[in-house]
Amino acid sequence: MANAPVFTDFPMTLECRIKEKYDESETGYYLVAEIVNILVDEKYLAEDGNPDMEKMELIVFDPIHHSYIQLGEKVGNAFSDGKALK
Repeated sequence: MANAPVFTDFPMTLECRIKEKYDESETGYYLVAEIVNILVDEKYLAEDGNPDMEKMELIVFDPIHHSYIQLGEKVGNAFSDGKALK
């Protein structure tokens, strides 16, 4: 693994090992990577010690509209809410 710099100003950093690279002509390329370590600033941890995504006020890139979107509040529970729709 490379001795890559860590972004200490970010609430959470994922350290990854690149597994595959797919070239995409004019648009660049895509990477497939394995997460090997997760670093989280303590002020963004919930009481149970896990990362609190709402505290982090995360931003994601929307490649279709070339914009950044701030993630919002929790809207449901994975693996259980959908069962009520069956």
